[in-house]
Amino acid sequence: MTSFQAYSHKNKSYFGHFFTDATSREIEQSVHDAHIAYHATKHMPCKKRAVLFEHVAQIIEQALPVLSAVIAEETALPEDRIQNEAQRTIRHWRMFAQVLHSGVHIE
Repeated sequence: MTSFQAYSHKNKSYFGHFFTDATSREIEQSVHDAHIAYHATKHMPCKKRAVLFEHVAQIIEQALPVLSAVIAEETALPEDRIQNEAQRTIRHWRMFAQVLHSGVHIE
């Protein structure tokens, strides 16, 4: 089984945890889990889905300090760009939640 690390474009070196390739069983399990999640949310009421979307935005927002550091290390993007992209993503999740709460998408 092979392993790899993230590459720092900033420092031109590998860093962090070693990752190993997924086994066939792990891939099958992930596909199965995704299938279950799809069916669990497919017919989820809009209000409940809106709450889920708000929760996703909150998780991203809470993880942003750690995510930003890793993104900066791996991509060498400036901090402003990383923050702008992250905030846009968070706004999108919240906007979709608002649309679901409002019911305007089914009119």
